[in-house]
Order: sequence, then C-alpha cells, then structure tokens
Amino acid sequence: MSYKKIINPIFFVILLYFFLGLLNINNIYFLADESVYSNSVYSIIDGKLDNNNHPLLAKTIWAYFVFLAQGISGIDKPIFWRIGTILFSVAGLIIFYKLARTILNKNFAFLAVSLLAFDPMYFSFGRIMNLDTISHFFNLASLYLLIKYFQSKQQKFIYGGAFLLGLSLAVKLSVIFLVIFLPFLLVVLGDFRKRRIEIIQSIKKIAKGDVEKYAIRRSKADVRKPCGGCEERGKRA
Repeated sequence: MSYKKIINPIFFVILLYFFLGLLNINNIYFLADESVYSNSVYSIIDGKLDNNNHPLLAKTIWAYFVFLAQGISGIDKPIFWRIGTILFSVAGLIIFYKLARTILNKNFAFLAVSLLAFDPMYFSFGRIMNLDTISHFFNLASLYLLIKYFQSKQQKFIYGGAFLLGLSLAVKLSVIFLVIFLPFLLVVLGDFRKRRIEIIQSIKKIAKGDVEKYAIRRSKADVRKPCGGCEERGKRA
C-alpha cells in the first residue's frame, strides 16, 4: 500500500465517523423500533419468528452479532445490538465514495462523503438498530455495480447489482419500487443508445435505397419517354 493511500483523507473521515458512532453507545436506551427489533432478534436466536413485520435479513444479522458477542463476553451490552448497524453504515460511506468517484473528482467526492457522514439523520440512524441503514448499504452497492455495468458492459456487474438489490429487498420491502424500475432503467440507459444508432442507420439505408430506386426509375422513364417534337423536326429536315 502506497503512502498516499495511507494518508487518504477519506480514511480519517470514516475512522472519525466510526469512533463517534461508538461514543457513549452503551448509555443510549433502546429507541423507537429498537424494542420491537430486539424481541425479534431474541426470537431468532431461540429458533422462532416473532414480530415478522419486515423481512428477516437485517434481524438475522443483528442476531449473529448478539449471539457471538454475548457468547464470547457473557454480558449483554447495547453495543452488541448496534454494532452491526454501525459497521454497515461505515460500509455505506465507503460505497458512497466509490459511487461519487464515478461522476466526481476526488475533492468533490470527499466533500460528498463528509456531508453524508456527518449528516445528523444518517449519523443517528447509523448507530442504532435500524433497517434503513442496512438497506441503504445494499442499495448503494447495487447502484454502484449498475453504473459499472453501463461503463464496461460486463454481465457480472448487472448480476451482482441485481443480487445486492435482492438483499436490500430482504431487509425492507420499500425497495420494491427500485426492483420494478430496474428493467426499465436497463432498457432506456443500457440499450437506447445502441438501438438509436441502429435505427438511424436503418433509416439512412432505407432512405438511400429509396433515392437510388427513384433515380433508377426516373432514368428509365426518361429513356422510354418519346421526345415531343423529335418526329416533327425529323420530317421537316
């Protein structure tokens, strides 16, 4: 790894976000939906399904963190419940930077990630048990691979993007609108330029063929058409 990569400002922004996210995390009581999600996590650990009001992927991720952390440490701390969301929010920042770099230079991409990292809503939701943070990560990752597909036309990117979009759907059903929109997006952005070129070339070929056929017909008609005053001029001569 080069020295420039080590001192990359993005690394320090993400590291600062991570440590601020962990700050005082155990002194924050369960908020809003966390009480409901915690019951679902306990039920998954016990091999049951409880409060099945959302798909189970995010709750299963939380269950693994809680099960492993409590099994190793033997204690129950809020950080064990929330560390999964914190890690996914950090991963979301990394993917967002990669996504921003596809359309922006390094300075503007750095500014974009900094604004997202310290946005009060993203920061608050990124340090509690929240479905949207995990779903947001999978959405960004899917969008990044979709852009890579448009740039390279490699099928592996579209398959990977579709798989990640499916994982986002397994976290929260609100992403169903993106799933419906994806095929339309592929047709419009992916094939429209190619089809437009093909259509224009076809129109030119048809137009060129029609002009040539018209010119040929006209020339034949001119050859066959008798000269109006030729016979009279011949007789006079």
